[in-house]
Amino acid sequence: MSEKDILQYADSIDANSKDLEKQTSLVYQLGDQLMYASQYSWNGSPIMFIEYISNEGLSNQTRKYYLKNDSLVLVKEKISMDGENAQKYTESRAYIRNNIVFKKESRLAVTEAALKSNKYTLQQTPAKNNQEFAENILRLKDAVRASNKFEVVFDNIISVAEESRILLKNKLPDGYSATVVVRDQDAFIDSLISMPAVFKDKKLNFKWQVNDKEAVYVPVAASVTSASGLNR
Repeated sequence: MSEKDILQYADSIDANSKDLEKQTSLVYQLGDQLMYASQYSWNGSPIMFIEYISNEGLSNQTRKYYLKNDSLVLVKEKISMDGENAQKYTESRAYIRNNIVFKKESRLAVTEAALKSNKYTLQQTPAKNNQEFAENILRLKDAVRASNKFEVVFDNIISVAEESRILLKNKLPDGYSATVVVRDQDAFIDSLISMPAVFKDKKLNFKWQVNDKEAVYVPVAASVTSASGLNR
């Protein structure tokens, strides 16, 4: 595929993303960093992953990985940085063919509006294997499936004002933790509140939606139309 073909392919995925099968992870935390991922599939095969990363007060980052026939063809990244004097925006694109990054380009601006009007500048980097990107895909699959470093179990549930928060921990020392906001209670949440010891260190089976960088619990009786959790 040429650069033009790759961009057209990615644009078609973006344009039809609402019609694709979508799975979204919990919002995970490791240190001061928050992250979550979405997987978009067609006929059961993943064709796009989106990773959202937030370092509160410092930066926000979005990476989009496009796959064709199970092979990565494009990685797009957008970063907004909060500096001391001004905010800075960058966008980059890495084109991949036969598992080799054959072209990288980027653009920079101090406003998001200016960024869209700026042209991309070629980055003079030698062609290299896309091993790092491939490893990122595996990591995002783990996040969506809640496995390995993203496998979390029930730790506690606390009530704050008019909402509760489910605290999920990882058994691995370098694993991610997660928090789920509960605004509407059901019988399951009542059980968590009244008998937390029964669920301690166990994997929970529930659904959620991701809104404004928060995983929000979806009551059993409610229907889910956006990002939802896995049935576990």
